[in-house]
Amino acid sequence: MEVKTTNGWERTPFYVTRNELAVAEAYRDDWRLMRPWNFASAPRAFELRPPLRSACVADGDELSGQLSITISPTARDPST
Repeated sequence: MEVKTTNGWERTPFYVTRNELAVAEAYRDDWRLMRPWNFASAPRAFELRPPLRSACVADGDELSGQLSITISPTARDPST
């Protein structure tokens, strides 16, 4: 399980490393990403399961090896 927390709303971008994506793909049946959001004032959370690319839009950064992940507007509403 990976946890990515922000103080913004549920579609606030967050970072995932290429290694985290590789582990998610390698362990698809067991891997989960818990996504707490609005953490400072009224915490809520949802869960994402692989393949992450079906629910997210990734923008890569070759120097850091990280991807900025944004929940896709076409994905199921993660707050439900």
